[in-house]
Amino acid sequence: MLRSYLGKAFGAAHDSDHALNELRRALALDPSDPTAWLYSALLKYDQHRINPAVEDLEYSLTLNDNRRLFRSRFLLDQDKAVGSVNLANFYLAAGLTDVSVHEASRAVTYDYANPSAHRFLADSFNALRDPARFNLRHETVWFNETLLSDLLSPVGAGSLSQHVSQYEYSKLFERDRLGFNTSTTARSDGQYQEFASQFGTFGNSSYSLDLEYQFNKGVRLNNKLSRIEWYSKIKQQPTEKDSLFLLTKY
Repeated sequence: MLRSYLGKAFGAAHDSDHALNELRRALALDPSDPTAWLYSALLKYDQHRINPAVEDLEYSLTLNDNRRLFRSRFLLDQDKAVGSVNLANFYLAAGLTDVSVHEASRAVTYDYANPSAHRFLADSFNALRDPARFNLRHETVWFNETLLSDLLSPVGAGSLSQHVSQYEYSKLFERDRLGFNTSTTARSDGQYQEFASQFGTFGNSSYSLDLEYQFNKGVRLNNKLSRIEWYSKIKQQPTEKDSLFLLTKY
């Protein structure tokens, strides 16, 4: 277990060589423990090796119940939810959107109170949303899962920004900080899309400001599209059991 977490720590420090070395040691010491397989999958995903990452994570899920000697059924279900959450993200990166929705739904079933499970289910539905917002079929389920994730997650568990990737396993390495993230896509046919997020966490307070802008020149008369969406989120956690959450959307 310690070798597995040391490998994860090296991975978070972007030291892939030492991370792989520690994970190999963990697998040699106990090949039946799912932890090292999970972190190996996450490391390969960070290296854009999607297929090997899926293989390792699927194998980790088959080994999940090997920890039943020292973990309750409830905790085993939480472990399985974490695996399914990340597997849904891998499938989404591979372009298998429908499979991603299915796997993320399983994660929510295993552990309904897991905010990461709801976040990745929201991300899977987000991939199915109409970029032009003419077809609103997936809007309600996407927003519902996003809101559940924001409400269930404690302050400091991750960013409130919906444009920044979330990983349940990364809480061990989270800290108070400011962050900025932006992504731009431009095409030769006159289409342009911009995402920008500014977020931060300070003690028991967290916030995010998310902007999305889309422009489509169009291909015929009255076919031009210009769209702006703005989300502001603020969360305050005065006690361990109480939190205040404010969301505004333009």
